[in-house]
Amino acid sequence: INAEYMGYVTPVSKLPGSIMSKSSTGGGGRGSYNGDIIGSVIFHGKKKYWAPGSDFHYHNLLQAGDNTLEGLLMRRILDVVAKGGGKFDRDAITDDYIQFMTTPDTHNDTYCGTCHRMWFANRASGKAPKDCPDNDGHNVDTCDALVTVVPIAYLAQDESQAVRESAETVAITRDSKLSMGMAGRFARALRKVALGTSAKDVAVELGKDIRYDVAREVGQGRGGDPLTACYMDSAFPAVLHMVYKYADSAADPGESFEKALWANVNRGGENVATGALIGALLGAQCGFSRLPKSLIDGLARSQAAALEAEVEAFLESSPFAMQQCSL
Repeated sequence: INAEYMGYVTPVSKLPGSIMSKSSTGGGGRGSYNGDIIGSVIFHGKKKYWAPGSDFHYHNLLQAGDNTLEGLLMRRILDVVAKGGGKFDRDAITDDYIQFMTTPDTHNDTYCGTCHRMWFANRASGKAPKDCPDNDGHNVDTCDALVTVVPIAYLAQDESQAVRESAETVAITRDSKLSMGMAGRFARALRKVALGTSAKDVAVELGKDIRYDVAREVGQGRGGDPLTACYMDSAFPAVLHMVYKYADSAADPGESFEKALWANVNRGGENVATGALIGALLGAQCGFSRLPKSLIDGLARSQAAALEAEVEAFLESSPFAMQQCSL
């Protein structure tokens, strides 16, 4: 990173060394450019950005304030749950996932993770949706698996049900026991913060659960923030590190939230999905009313109004949210 980012910006067009230029367009991981899952089945018309040596930025078509794919898939779950009356319906979420991903021009993102490419390659080969989740043994056990868990964590009144449904949400798109287990832990953490436990304390508790001493790691960090790839075993500890370090970094929770997000952006490495997870935990502590206005106003105008309506509809349908509002 050659500049410090402190606001929404349009991505650069090129990123030298981009893994997208080395990734398979016909399935998971790195591989051949010969496949047409990217370009014909999903991410219509965007295969050219994956060409070997082209070095396009992963999100080169997004505008400042746009959502990436995983954020949009989370929003689709908000909509499906709200329209389903606040019930978790795996089949409905799966059907909506297929519709969204296979319909041209539903989003502007360029990069698509291994789990989605494998899923639609399996579907193209004739497999039923329930048999499409897959794992290449390397690129599926990743922290982006947890982004869509956020709304499901706040759905059921019963915590054990929320944990089970959060794991099942992950299983819709990938075959990953590691990610499913972490989904349950993350769902519990989100609910605890929403119910009043400090995000810093939850980070410590979660760290113990995965044998990561977050207080010690932050103390030994010499002021720096971790630089990690997307893999769950390194990226999720980085989420805990950032939450612990920045949760109380300012007297105002909204300012702490903002400092954490910008620090995450500028630490480099995988900071998209981790940013969503950090934001979810610290946002639960901060509350919507105390979020910095600049972050709300900076969302792409084409999405801001729809996003607010989706969140409101979800909250009105969620048994957990309605229970908290009645207390």
